[in-house]
Amino acid sequence: MNFSWVFKRRWMLLVASIIFAILVAIPAGEMQQTASYKVYFDKNNAQLMASEKLAAEYSNSDNVLFVVAPKDGEVFTAETLQAIAALTKKAWQLPYSTRVDSITNYQNSYSQADDVFVEDLVAKPESLSTEDITGIREIALNEPNLVNRLISSNGAVTGVNVTINFSDENVDVETREVVAAARALVTETLAENSNVDVYLTGIVLMNNAFPESSEKDGATLVPAMLLLILIGLGILLRAVTPVVATLFVMLLSIAGAMGVGALLGYKINPVSGAAPIIILTVCVASCVHILMSFMAGYRERSESKATAIQGALSINFKSIALTSLTTAVGFLSMNFSEAPPFRELGNISAAGIVMAFIMSYSLLPALLCILPIRQKKSVKHTSSLLSTIVGWAERCVLSSPKLIVAVGIGLSLMLSAAAFKNELNEDFVRYFDESFDVRKSTEFALKNLSGVSIIEYDIQAGEFGTVNDPDYLQHLDAFTQWLYQQPEVIHVNTFSDTIKRLNKNFNGDDNQFNKLPDSGDLIAQYTLMYETSLPYGLGITERVKLDKSASRLTVTLSDVTNNQLLALEQRANQWQQEYFPQSMQSQGLGWSMMFGRIAQQNIQSMIIATVSAVLLISFMLILPFKSVRLGVISLIPNMLPALVALGIWGLTVGMIGLAASIITALTFGIVVDDSIHLINRYIRNRRDLGLSAAVSVHNSLQTVGKAIVVTSIVLCAGFSILAFSGFKINSIIGMLSATTIMIALLMDLLVLPALLLVLDRWLFKPVSQNQQVTQEQASASVGINAMASARQSTVSMD
Repeated sequence: MNFSWVFKRRWMLLVASIIFAILVAIPAGEMQQTASYKVYFDKNNAQLMASEKLAAEYSNSDNVLFVVAPKDGEVFTAETLQAIAALTKKAWQLPYSTRVDSITNYQNSYSQADDVFVEDLVAKPESLSTEDITGIREIALNEPNLVNRLISSNGAVTGVNVTINFSDENVDVETREVVAAARALVTETLAENSNVDVYLTGIVLMNNAFPESSEKDGATLVPAMLLLILIGLGILLRAVTPVVATLFVMLLSIAGAMGVGALLGYKINPVSGAAPIIILTVCVASCVHILMSFMAGYRERSESKATAIQGALSINFKSIALTSLTTAVGFLSMNFSEAPPFRELGNISAAGIVMAFIMSYSLLPALLCILPIRQKKSVKHTSSLLSTIVGWAERCVLSSPKLIVAVGIGLSLMLSAAAFKNELNEDFVRYFDESFDVRKSTEFALKNLSGVSIIEYDIQAGEFGTVNDPDYLQHLDAFTQWLYQQPEVIHVNTFSDTIKRLNKNFNGDDNQFNKLPDSGDLIAQYTLMYETSLPYGLGITERVKLDKSASRLTVTLSDVTNNQLLALEQRANQWQQEYFPQSMQSQGLGWSMMFGRIAQQNIQSMIIATVSAVLLISFMLILPFKSVRLGVISLIPNMLPALVALGIWGLTVGMIGLAASIITALTFGIVVDDSIHLINRYIRNRRDLGLSAAVSVHNSLQTVGKAIVVTSIVLCAGFSILAFSGFKINSIIGMLSATTIMIALLMDLLVLPALLLVLDRWLFKPVSQNQQVTQEQASASVGINAMASARQSTVSMD
């Protein structure tokens, strides 16, 4: 394309590009953070809808858990019990709290003479005798509804659990409000009780860590990446103007992409929050090719600024347009993901790539035209390292191309095979690193009190009031006992345990009657008496449906991975099919099961996404290359890097979750950029200039090799910065992407040129004598010294 008009209309181009970017970016100001784990699921997700129905019919499972650990290792002292009672009372004041459970307000039922009483386990915390405390300890440590839920089995740690009920439309604001109040309550409790430590966890705290993670990354990683890029460009180009121009291109591209995200109704979450870093790196990759071509013409060949800019834009347009398109397609393939945040990341990044292309061919040249740039004559010292790297690659390729192809592809296939060592698994508890208090608190709770992963079952009884049916409760109790035999289970909260305890109470607290009665009428009487004795906020509707047609069974799990969770659920389903009537059979629900299934589904959907991206991008490459064979060959350096990275991951980590499952689709569109630039330059040398294969490889590496090295290093640095994210998904994406890009650099510098040399006769028709350019013409195209060097190195090959 002819870009001679750019210099003449530089001011118009500058104003138009800025106005366009601002208009696109305006909606970004309305973009909000989200603090709900539900953002990972489509609104019509069957698991989400079933879990929300469960919460509506019983009570919400969103909770704040205060884990109290006395420094003397004993909960059952007068001082600690008073502190827990005070904390329980104050916890009712947390915003949107609907229920507070602790050992002090546990509704203990017992018989006395011919009467049965139901009252707080610690009724008068301010006047506890040694005898009272001993009795409380004995009751608490023998109560199934408390042990490994609100009190550790050794009595060393206890919990105060607060149930929170958010409104769907304001959950983000309300979550922050609750967390702030909970943290303030922890501070107050610690100030009043020097003998205890308090750890804060629960689903609400985990939810709140999502926006906190996004904000933390935005405040630290994005500026760090931006600074790193600017310093790197400054060292490379030895000029302020190109760095400033690139900075504006990056910032406006990011702003425009976030504006598109806002127009699409997206909220910022930890996954989509990584988009600015990705856009930064991809954006600078486009700018570098233009800038290096411009600086080469302006400084090394002493061209006028207008001529150098026109040449840089013209020679790179086809490659940058194609790479922008393929990269955008790679990110758009993430729309196959089952989790909306990954789709949003793909769409925002794709929008940023389109913005970067537009800004690279409007704002960037306009700024280069307008801003002053010193025209130095020699900058050899600025690129000595790049020249060394490219020169080394060239010597290796020209001396032993067949060996490089055999070793490169063979080693890649061997490492790729190790990708099958990866276990398709996930660990949701450790989504955040140790810099987050909720991570440390959650792990403390897992080790000392109870689990945070749960499975909920909504077990139907049939008609109105039939939860009191003895047969129903016997089935419920049998399922409970089976669950306790499973190694992953540490607690089961079930209505059948309450009825067994009441039966014992109505029989003089005789342990022989700690079983289910045979009479439905008797069970109904127990239920009615118990229900009318409970204080406000602690009713049985948390366990039993209001019309008594179903009950809720909650299974608390130990420190489990996703595969262990799904395996338990599968065994539970098999048990139900064998022992439950069909009407009672229930699928596992709750946030743990939702994440468990979405992780499994996402891995499968991203395999489809990867195949689709590969096929589409391959077709897109065949058209501009005008060669099916070149399109097929380009797949080798583009597909293998991600597979090799996953193989290395399999040998070192061995677990692929939500993050790792998207890597191939995410990186394919990125790594294809450099191979496109190299192949396009090779095609130009062979077809247009009629150069030999060896000289074409030499010229391609010398002209675009340095830019490939720079862009790869920038991309690798950008994703390496992302690896420092406290959010596990982003960190893994960063590590795997950086590894993939560096492997792709080696493939592009060594394997791809060697492949082109080895397969040249298969790829291109022999050039006739009258089509072959003369030595002088070739020298003018690639430089006399470069030509001589290539000819000397490849006498035997030609």
